[in-house]
Amino acid sequence: MTWSVDHEIQQTHVAGSGVKTDPGRADAIEYHFLTFLPSVGWTVADVSADFGETVDSYYSFEKTVQNAYGETLNLKYIIHIEWAQSDIEAYKWDGTVGGGITFIGGSNNFGPLVSAYNKTTAWRWMRSDESTDLWMLFFNGQVCGHSFPFSSILARPTSSTTLSSIPGLLHQETAFASISQGSLAYQLPFAQSLGGNLLYDNFVGGNVSGSGLFMINRAPDTVHRTKAQKNTTNNVTNATQENAVVLQFDGKYWVDTDALNGASLLLDCGSTDPGIF
Repeated sequence: MTWSVDHEIQQTHVAGSGVKTDPGRADAIEYHFLTFLPSVGWTVADVSADFGETVDSYYSFEKTVQNAYGETLNLKYIIHIEWAQSDIEAYKWDGTVGGGITFIGGSNNFGPLVSAYNKTTAWRWMRSDESTDLWMLFFNGQVCGHSFPFSSILARPTSSTTLSSIPGLLHQETAFASISQGSLAYQLPFAQSLGGNLLYDNFVGGNVSGSGLFMINRAPDTVHRTKAQKNTTNNVTNATQENAVVLQFDGKYWVDTDALNGASLLLDCGSTDPGIF
């Protein structure tokens, strides 16, 4: 099983314009919400009118999934984007039209919106053929969205913290990719190492915000790279991460999501070069 590039968008923005209609400003975000996420099983709608909004945008997200125990979770979220302020807010949602929302968190001056001013930006979607729920979104070479297979998620429907942050829809800059990998005692490293790094094809992960979105990786094409020994925890993607780079070893191409950090994820692209990030 391997990762591949699913879609790419290059955007050029008009200097000083903070409105949604700035040419290119909303293209990638609307593609992500209204095209990409539905292609991986989310039901998404622009519900701005339901909230009486004509300037900013509200989007609803719904998906019914099963966790690692075979239990059903009905996921419902609202994301509010304040285009002029470059802010993003996330809410849990009970499905009530125009209401029923509980604030999760937000980010003022959300990076992918603010840094887009007066320059060209690049967005890239990658997905694994291991699962439709295994994908990553890169903004200017950095991870700004991700999802692991829900069948690997250990969160329980009865937990008060279950999925209390957005499951990879679009990350806040302060927790840029919100994945934390730890090397547990039962994990077995690959027989090979890369420049003194340890490579684990089994690892656990969870949102750094403490959402309870914990998972055990079962995807053989997704590997945890770390310079630390087992029984440690590393934030592999965050607001200070470097750009992803493409490596070649073991006869394959690999995307290292944060090559200069002490820990990252390696995405196995097989014999296909995914190109420069």
